[in-house]
Amino acid sequence: MNQSTRPNPIYKDNDVSILNSMQSWLENEISNYELVRIEDLDDQENEQVVRSLWWSRGIKEFFIVLAPRGGIRGWSNSIPKELLVQCHNTIAEHLIQIIEENTETKTY
Repeated sequence: MNQSTRPNPIYKDNDVSILNSMQSWLENEISNYELVRIEDLDDQENEQVVRSLWWSRGIKEFFIVLAPRGGIRGWSNSIPKELLVQCHNTIAEHLIQIIEENTETKTY
């Protein structure tokens, strides 16, 4: 992944908005870790912004990298499985809820 810290404005706004929502979901749902740092990275190869979220528990820190379409693009080698699963499940549950809400409003 070719990364820099200055995302291309063509896709930046939409990606950042989605990542902000996902970050908010995680912050509201995960209470046994503290979010201590975030960093947006420009994934030029995939023309998207990805976000690294750094979580801490005690003196240990772990990161996870999220893509704006809900994918987990990477994580620290030492990340607890519990945190990785919490991130995945939180994102999946919210995306499914959005899909269900959009499906309910359509008539066929």
